[in-house]
Amino acid sequence: MNKNLFKISPVFEDIMPAEYRELVHDGPYGKNLGVSDLGTFKELLEEHPLCAGCGLALSLRLILASLPNPEDTIIVGSTVCSSLAFPQVGVHNIHSLFGNQNAVASGLKRALKLRFPEKTKDVVAIAGDGATADIGLDMVMHSWFRRENIATIMLDNEAYANTGGQESGMSPQGTVLYMAPKGKKFPKISLPEIAREVGCAYVAVGSPAQPRPLEKMVRRTILVAREIGPTYLQVFCPCPTNYKFKPQETVAKNKATGKGRDVSDQGIHHPGGPEITNQTGGGQKVMNRKISIRMSGLGGQGVVTAAHILGVATTLEGLVSTVNPFFGAEKRLAPAESYVRISSSQIDERGEVLYPNIIMIFHPHVITLGKCYTMPFFDGLQPEGILIINSEQPLDLSKEDLTKLGQLNARLFYLPATQIATQVAETELSTNIAMLGGLVGVTRLVSVEAIRESLAERFGGRKFLASATTAALDDVLKSKFAQVTQLVDRNMEVVHKASEAVQEYFIKKKEAGSLCMLR
Repeated sequence: MNKNLFKISPVFEDIMPAEYRELVHDGPYGKNLGVSDLGTFKELLEEHPLCAGCGLALSLRLILASLPNPEDTIIVGSTVCSSLAFPQVGVHNIHSLFGNQNAVASGLKRALKLRFPEKTKDVVAIAGDGATADIGLDMVMHSWFRRENIATIMLDNEAYANTGGQESGMSPQGTVLYMAPKGKKFPKISLPEIAREVGCAYVAVGSPAQPRPLEKMVRRTILVAREIGPTYLQVFCPCPTNYKFKPQETVAKNKATGKGRDVSDQGIHHPGGPEITNQTGGGQKVMNRKISIRMSGLGGQGVVTAAHILGVATTLEGLVSTVNPFFGAEKRLAPAESYVRISSSQIDERGEVLYPNIIMIFHPHVITLGKCYTMPFFDGLQPEGILIINSEQPLDLSKEDLTKLGQLNARLFYLPATQIATQVAETELSTNIAMLGGLVGVTRLVSVEAIRESLAERFGGRKFLASATTAALDDVLKSKFAQVTQLVDRNMEVVHKASEAVQEYFIKKKEAGSLCMLR
């Protein structure tokens, strides 16, 4: 279907159904209409066989009205209440097997790219909570892992509503349904956090009780998927039939739960995102509450220890932090990474940081020899992000790398961390502490006093054990000093020296900005 071809032949004009003629002449195709225009055009879904007051039907109506390109959109559905409505929808759609929607959508999107390389064809997988979070979760996740350019929209009515009312993974804990009389025993799955953790470029939760915000979310979900990669939108659709409330109370139930909110830390998890979201009328959301840091180094450099010390230091200053190590073989010079998230509010994500604001490179070999789990070494760096590299002189980065960093408006810093550690603490084992000093000097994320207190707790308090190797490194570092106070004092000298020694390498002439502070 294309707006240039979607016409009725004059020969058949008089024999086509009136509803079809009205859809062709008065529908939204090629007119850039939206939710605010409802009532002025022929909608893509008007009559349907779903229950009175169905939150899913209302959500689907708003989603269809929000499509940025309805004439070239293909919806892939699954077995869900909405599958009863799709035969009445004025958009190309496919009904796949239960849970297969993202696999079918992946193949369809790839085929459309080959068949119509010069045209924009949006593929949207729309399914319920059972097909998305339960039965089809494996295929949903793998489409995200493959970075397919498809949008995934879950219509979350928190139950298997069209098969008698069984509980789903999205049903809240304690939910009693017709086919779940004893109540659900485990909490609702946090699929938005999973989507964000595996690298979806845009993640949001919406509600039909907030039509305009939902419209922006739908448009962002589709536009970002079109240009960047997988996106996920979860729409709360309360079910009056299974949750036993009056049909006219559907919108009130949505408002009472407050389940319509954008949960992404900045809406977009990709450098190109802000430019794309400006097309939606929603503008760019500025991140001012969370900082994500990726530390990459070699085994034996204390990358895990540095992350722990930083995490504790931020906690001591009243912030919230999470720390996650990642390494393979526990041997010297093997690649090792740690991830730190810092926020002024609760952090739900765990695991690898895919889109960091700050990248710290503890050894040049991470770049020059590719001893890194993430390639290129700056992959995923956010716009105006910061790179701190342990090197006595600027590395010979490729022109391509420098160009990309310049496009990101990234700030690149070099710090002779190992040299400072050897000169001041008389051991290269303090390289990680020097890197923390460089971080403090560049960002002021934490105070040097908090670093001191964290050091004292790490080496003078109760034993911290991330692995046998980190415990052994702690013991080796302690053996370099007569007592813990000397260890802390000498390493604080390293912090001060490093914070002063870090030097910015100007990728292109620009004023040196500063990282958005959390407070």
